[in-house]
Amino acid sequence: MNCSDTAELAKDSRFRAVIGAQASAGLVSLVVSSIVLRRCGSLYFHINCKILIAAMLIIFIIHSILISVLQGMHLFRYLTISDPCEILVRSTVCFSIRYPGAVCTTSMNLLELSMIIERAIALWKRSEYDSFGPKTGLTLTAISVLLAVLSCAWGMFEEDFSRNYAYCSPVTANTTKNMVILVCACAGFSALTICGIVILYIINSFAKKRYNF
Repeated sequence: MNCSDTAELAKDSRFRAVIGAQASAGLVSLVVSSIVLRRCGSLYFHINCKILIAAMLIIFIIHSILISVLQGMHLFRYLTISDPCEILVRSTVCFSIRYPGAVCTTSMNLLELSMIIERAIALWKRSEYDSFGPKTGLTLTAISVLLAVLSCAWGMFEEDFSRNYAYCSPVTANTTKNMVILVCACAGFSALTICGIVILYIINSFAKKRYNF
């Protein structure tokens, strides 16, 4: 993006409003997620459910911080820097914030699916499930985060670190193809999660009628 395009973007009041709203929403999410995480320990859920819920809340908190920092930085630069060429942010700075943010988003998606898998295992093992302890929750959390780290690294590894951007995004000219594939994969995981919820609900309904636990 050249300096003239940057100046036009930075002066767009609607764009500034959206950036400010996202930064504010990140702060609200940070506060709410922190409160919920503190109260998570008192939930009467299985230990594996608690692990997955706590992991998701921690990732929510990290993501909220990253979004607030990134959007706050952009808004501050748009409002205080008069030279449009000076507004541009180095790709390395963008990557240092956007990559962990993308990992958080992907991890949330995978953890939602992991919750369905955990409940399916619990339904399958029934009375034997308590003997598993926290292993299932810890394993699913580790796999979800690891897959997110690797998939986002694959999605963004072609980034050109010599470039500068007026707005930091994980999707750039160099990463578009891989990131589109990653987004479609996440959409597929979300679809699987929804299908899993429906299937588990149906199975649970039949199981309750049998009283065979």
